[in-house]
Parts: sequence; C-alpha cells; structure tokens
Amino acid sequence: MSSIRLLLLLALLPVAAFGEDWQDYVSGSWVIEKDIPTSGIASLTQEEANEFIGTKAFYSKEMTRFGSTECNSPVYNVDNINESDFFSGTYNSFTELGISSSEIYQVSVSCDDQGAEWWEGGFLFSKDKDHLIVLIEGVYFELHRSKI
Repeated sequence: MSSIRLLLLLALLPVAAFGEDWQDYVSGSWVIEKDIPTSGIASLTQEEANEFIGTKAFYSKEMTRFGSTECNSPVYNVDNINESDFFSGTYNSFTELGISSSEIYQVSVSCDDQGAEWWEGGFLFSKDKDHLIVLIEGVYFELHRSKI
C-alpha cells in the first residue's frame, strides 16, 4: 500500500472534531506488540519491522511521543470509518487486521511545532479500547495499552 493512496483517502474523508470518544480509544500509553502480516506492499523488511516491536508511544491532547520523537503541539484529525471505506483506501479488510467492529476511529497526527505532517506513529486505527493499529512504511503494527 502506498502512502500516497492513504493520504488521498484521508483527504476525501470528513474530519471529525476532537472528542471524548477519541480520548477513550487512543489517548494514553502504548507499546508495539507485533506486526500484522497483510497482503499489501511494505517498504520495511521483516528485520526492519521487528525493530519497532517494543516501541513505546504516548498520545494526549497536549503531547504525543512515539519512540524518541516528541511533539508538544499535536494536531489530531479524527474520523469514524467503516470497513468499506477502509478497504477502498488500503485494500486491506478489518478481518485481515483482526478488527471485529463494524467501524473504527482513523486518527492522523501532525506535529506543527516540528513542521512534520507525516511521521512514524502519526497514523492510527482503533482496534478496541486496549489495542491500536499504527501504519508505518506500509506495515501495520498492533499496540497494546500500557500502564507506563
């Protein structure tokens, strides 16, 4: 899957306001648990993907951190998408990613204080309240909520 196709999907979807539901599903401390094999094209080798396992992340209104990259003024674009919309932009199904709900939150994070519109850990999908999926270089990773 190309980043360009994913960015086009984002541009076509309406942006929802930053709301309480987003906080319930995305804010907090997270750790990458595993990569999720899909039929898509990835820019990372399996060895490179393995290096992300164990990476810590933190998302809040005030600050976002992914690994050693920190953003002190994150801007969140949140949308609620169904499987059909997701498949149209990614060619991956919810089932392929282990998602059992009919809709998920799609969250893109930009970092205005660093001028970064696209960065590792900046494109998320809510799997459930204790699991997120992050897309990095065409590879999906599953994160689990942490008590860090």
